[in-house]
Amino acid sequence: MYSNPFETWQVALPRRVATLARMEPLHRFEIAKAARNQNLKDHDLRTLALMVFDAVIEHMGLAAGASQGEIVFALSPLIVAAEPDADAARILEVASAVLDFLLNESERRRAFCETVRVVEGAIQVRREVSFHYLQQVLGANDEPLYRATVEGINIYTGTLGLDVEDAHAANAAVLKYQIGRGRFREAVATARQALAISTAYEQKVRRALDIARRDVTQVNWVGEILTTLDDAREHLRTRIDADNDILAAVEEHGEEAEAHERIHVADLEKHIHSCQSRHSALHVLVMDANESWLGEHARQVFRPRALGVLPDLEASVLRCSLTLIETRLDDTTTWGLTGAFLPPWPPHLADGRRLAEMLLAPSREQEGGDSAQIEPDAEEMTQAPDRFNEHDYRNAEGLLSAIPESGALVSTMLADARARGFGETTQTLLYLLALRDYGEAEDNVEYVVEPAAQCFIGEPYWGDDLLVCPPAKSVEETA
Repeated sequence: MYSNPFETWQVALPRRVATLARMEPLHRFEIAKAARNQNLKDHDLRTLALMVFDAVIEHMGLAAGASQGEIVFALSPLIVAAEPDADAARILEVASAVLDFLLNESERRRAFCETVRVVEGAIQVRREVSFHYLQQVLGANDEPLYRATVEGINIYTGTLGLDVEDAHAANAAVLKYQIGRGRFREAVATARQALAISTAYEQKVRRALDIARRDVTQVNWVGEILTTLDDAREHLRTRIDADNDILAAVEEHGEEAEAHERIHVADLEKHIHSCQSRHSALHVLVMDANESWLGEHARQVFRPRALGVLPDLEASVLRCSLTLIETRLDDTTTWGLTGAFLPPWPPHLADGRRLAEMLLAPSREQEGGDSAQIEPDAEEMTQAPDRFNEHDYRNAEGLLSAIPESGALVSTMLADARARGFGETTQTLLYLLALRDYGEAEDNVEYVVEPAAQCFIGEPYWGDDLLVCPPAKSVEETA
């Protein structure tokens, strides 16, 4: 029933419950997509999230991670398959929504936190499972890159909750079997999974070393980290030999592969070489671990230590205060919390003595002993040429003077101007002269302009049409 014969249900069950809890945010992300304002109903957000893991893990070899452009490029086929009319802006919008979720942007990139109930002894207790899917780091050129965490890699590989070394050994056995049977297409997928598991192991070791770099007192180097490093060395010893055997098997059986399988053989060799490069990087990390820890220990030994660990003000203070029940709140507690969360903010008071000193202080002498103001260099500006020339004014006035007593629509006058061959500047001037008198009193206008209660479309103008009448008659008189 259990993979480890010495593992009881008291140990295995909480671990597997935590495994399921780490999947819960992904399911909520999919269920709540209808509540978003981004119209994601045609997309399976879980599929897109796993594709993000695929793109990120593939670039987490010798590079620091995957850029946003690389992730968007990987998601494009899936997004276009769901939305055939999706353009580049829409693809970026959907991809950004998935990345924001995996980074937990809505919670300011804090860790996802799920509560589970497990049995300890004879009682049930609550535990919180905290984890990240993705993390953002800066690349060589200060470009933001995305890296998958161990939990994110395990979700992608389907080995969440299993020991990394056991999963790697099982993966290598499957890979050898597939190569021996000539199933190179399936072997490519297995090799990519093996590369992801190697990445997870590297992250496991690197995270332990990062904790030591921050504070050597926060880790049990002898009891925990040295054991992890020993396991990593054993893992490297077996994996380097296994990779060499797998590569030899690929070269042996690849010659017998059919023509359409050659591309999969080349892809398989590429992934195996990537695994070898990853293991070489992990080997350097493990070899330098002890020296790095000793250097950090020597550096931190003279650093002043705080007497106690500072609390997390938001998680440990603010949240606890907001969840207090009403019966525990009285005037003393309420004002005490208010004073703690809202520190005193005294107003700024004017200093009369300082103000008098500033007003009575002698003026500074100008440099060179001359107190006269030096006029700044000025540059003569030329007036911009008029947009409309004399012909434009003559043509526009001619059209306006020909308006009948019943009035004329602006759209009709613009069409007449185009029919007579008048240029765009004449049409623009005609339109502006009509707009100039719109809404003005009849005593101050040359023409009476009223809305015509209809629209017009005529390049390059469109909008509400206007009725232009001679000044002697208004719209009411013509009616």
